[in-house]
Amino acid sequence: MDATQFEAIDEYICRHFAPADPVLDAALRAAESLRGMQIRQEAPFDLVFIDADKGGYLEYLRSAMNLTRPGSVIAADNVVRGGGILDPDSPDESVQGVRAFNAALAAEPRLEAVILQQVGAKGHDGLALARVTAEPLSTAPSPTPRT
Repeated sequence: MDATQFEAIDEYICRHFAPADPVLDAALRAAESLRGMQIRQEAPFDLVFIDADKGGYLEYLRSAMNLTRPGSVIAADNVVRGGGILDPDSPDESVQGVRAFNAALAAEPRLEAVILQQVGAKGHDGLALARVTAEPLSTAPSPTPRT
C-alpha cells in the first residue's frame, strides 16, 4: 500500500469507526516484519494462516512459500467470497485478489491444495488448505496466476 491508500483508509475508519492510526501502524509493522523474516531467513513455520486484506493474498502466499518447508501447511480464509470468485470481471478488489491467490495456489508445483466451502449464518465462503511438498525454488520465479 502506498501513503495515499493508507490516508484514504485512515479517513474512512476514523469517520465510521475510530482512529485508524494504531490499526494501520500494526498492519505496516506486520508487513515490515514479514519482509524482515524473509531477509533474515528465519526458521520455517509449520503453519501459516492467511486472513488479512484479500487484495494482498497473492503476496502473502509468496511470502508463506519462503517461510515454510516441506510438510508445512498454509491455510487461507475467505477464498470463495460468497461465490464472487466465479466472476472474472468483478470490480471488487478482494474478489480479484482472492482469484489471483486461488490461481497461484493451483499453479504452484510445490503445493498440494484444496478449497473447502463453508456454509453458515454468514452465508457461504471457503477455506484453502495447502501442504508444502518441496523446498523453495530460489531461482524460479513465482507462478503467474491464471485468472
